[in-house]
Amino acid sequence: MIPQRDADALLTGNPQFARHLVRKLIGKVRSLTEQVRDLALRDVYTRLVRFLEEQSGNPARVIPFGTELPELIDMGAEACVFGPGDIRVAHRTDSRSGSPA
Repeated sequence: MIPQRDADALLTGNPQFARHLVRKLIGKVRSLTEQVRDLALRDVYTRLVRFLEEQSGNPARVIPFGTELPELIDMGAEACVFGPGDIRVAHRTDSRSGSPA
């Protein structure tokens, strides 16, 4: 923790650093504002999809293949399918390569 007088001296003596710090803090506030908006206005399923999209770098989409998910949902489970990679190479001998044949 930096004492207040030292922080004041640092910011006064280094205006370029002070501007950089202000820009970083503005970015953090914007990010926190978006997180609060998400928690207040979006349901948990929407937030989960958004999180998975951000983590994977891929948008959510409907894909034409079957899973056991409908049966699990019929039994009362809440679930989604999230699979990394390319569905065109899933469950094939070269599926770890991530590129379609």
